[in-house]
Amino acid sequence: QKPIDYGRVAIKQLEQIVQIPAQDSPSNTKEEKSFDESEISIKHYGSKVDLSKVKMNASDLGTLLHHCYHALLVDENMQDRLFSSLETKLSIDVLNQMKTQINEFISYTKDEMIMQNIKCEVPILSKTKEGSVVSGSIDLLIETEEGYWILDHKSDQVDDDGFSSQFVHHYPQLMSYVEFTKLDKPIIGIGINWIRYGMFSALRFV
Repeated sequence: QKPIDYGRVAIKQLEQIVQIPAQDSPSNTKEEKSFDESEISIKHYGSKVDLSKVKMNASDLGTLLHHCYHALLVDENMQDRLFSSLETKLSIDVLNQMKTQINEFISYTKDEMIMQNIKCEVPILSKTKEGSVVSGSIDLLIETEEGYWILDHKSDQVDDDGFSSQFVHHYPQLMSYVEFTKLDKPIIGIGINWIRYGMFSALRFV
């Protein structure tokens, strides 16, 4: 009697299994853009932040800059504590540039976006149709009378003519936030704050 080749049978069956991750992140999302790049608004709102002399990896630098925005957007009176906690990692010159830019950013959101309220590091936790748990946090949620803007801070280096293409690159991540965020008002747009340049790229939905 011919022996059954269980090994090969098992391999063939396993090859047909679709692997669904138990947990996923918005930054891993891949979605094709459904808009024309001409629809992206690109505006210069404030001062640049010179990071050319900062010697640390991009991930750690991004975390520190996010921390600056979070702290000073929530409470400008935290400046002294913030500067003291970061003085060994970022120069006082860079910290002062960050303070100036953040104040300019606040003015921009009030004047141009008619901001009513602002929330930082808003957590999201949801589940995809396939059953994967999606977790992450929105850098900045801006509330207006019409609805909400979902914003991301980026410290990427970008060419002068590259803000639209880089926005497209990060678009899937932003749209995953839109998909998995449930609010009491509609989400009316997404945007990226380019910290190095004092630039803001945005795509309005309505």
